[in-house]
Amino acid sequence: MDENTQKPSYIHIEFDQYGSTNFTALDISNVHPLQLLAVSSYLEFEAKYQLNYAKTVALQKEENRKLTVPDKPKILRTDMT
Repeated sequence: MDENTQKPSYIHIEFDQYGSTNFTALDISNVHPLQLLAVSSYLEFEAKYQLNYAKTVALQKEENRKLTVPDKPKILRTDMT
């Protein structure tokens, strides 16, 4: 059995700050190219899900603001004496 198959595979990535697209791959150890493709596909899927969810929440908030509550109904009083 190959020595590399016994070692764990891992990737350590740090982003500059929340929301930043700048990142540094601090450590990539014993990673097969197919593992990189698998993780990139997963990250793409997760990103699209998160963006779609954020868009849905924003649209719901916008729709909630558009809903108007009618004024209290006015009661017409007639003198019944």
